[in-house]
Amino acid sequence: MVFRSLKVAKHSGGGREPRAVTDGTTLLFGLPGLWVGRVERWADGTRVVHAVTASEAAAACPSCGVVSTSVKARVTTSPRDIPYGQERIILRWNKTRWRCREDYCERGSFTESIAQVPARARTTGRLRTQIGAAIGEAARSVAEVAAAHGVSWPTAHRAFITHAEVELTEPQPTQVIGIDETRRGKPRWEHCAQTRRWVRVDPWDTGFVDLAGSQGLLGQREGRTGAAVIEWLRERTPEFREAIEFVAIDPAAVYASAIRTAGLLPNATTVVDHFYDDLRVMPTWSVLPLVGAGVRCCEVGIIRASAQAGLSISGERHCHAQHVRSIEGPVHRAVDTFRFRAVR
Repeated sequence: MVFRSLKVAKHSGGGREPRAVTDGTTLLFGLPGLWVGRVERWADGTRVVHAVTASEAAAACPSCGVVSTSVKARVTTSPRDIPYGQERIILRWNKTRWRCREDYCERGSFTESIAQVPARARTTGRLRTQIGAAIGEAARSVAEVAAAHGVSWPTAHRAFITHAEVELTEPQPTQVIGIDETRRGKPRWEHCAQTRRWVRVDPWDTGFVDLAGSQGLLGQREGRTGAAVIEWLRERTPEFREAIEFVAIDPAAVYASAIRTAGLLPNATTVVDHFYDDLRVMPTWSVLPLVGAGVRCCEVGIIRASAQAGLSISGERHCHAQHVRSIEGPVHRAVDTFRFRAVR
């Protein structure tokens, strides 16, 4: 079954006679730069759209910009496009391969391309946009979206990365950030080409979140090292780093050391998030040597290993004292800050 394209009339207004300005099938197909010649429907319901290049700019050489008039060959490609209704669509793009006759141009020939389907692309731009939004906005897995749209996993993942790069702009300044690690996958052994030995790889990512505002996850960096924290923070603007007043972490010495890097976060105080799973309540007598004598405590708790990491005592249930002594040395006042208690 073949559907021929139909001409549609559009009123220009002002009581004038209607004039044919576009093709109805092309308008319905809606891929800028292509003109639909005919549509076929196979027995299984699949529709095949035969299209040709509509943009005259596609005949311009990508290197020198001169419009060519010398035809070298006719080629047909089938970039994958979005579905239409419940049935899939196959796009047959009949395009021209042109010769570039300019003596100074190094390019001998080129094939037509449009913005939606650049050179060597196997999918349309609107399909990549749809795939990226399905993964990024609907929280669907890459494998599930790839199977639903009939593309490979790498193709769907690249579409998601493009979508994320547009959505994930530079984070806005915030007063409080949280830093924590997230494990992804199981440990595995890999062969090092330099040492020629097998090394154990434990996959971890370091995440940065906004604890004072509504930005959520600000960024993520591979690894759980001080270098990962320093690298991510140095990529931020000076205004962002100067606005940070508190950094909530777990008792990780590598994170604490990175935050104290000279000039990195000039106005930040390091605190321990009291939601950390390793919280232990200790008797008052065992805490007094740490916080100094004379502290009036009702309930005193401390995060294990905080002394090793050189962190300030913090936590909603940590103390009810007027003043406490930070492990870092000087006497400070304990103040409530958002979801944790920080020692300034």
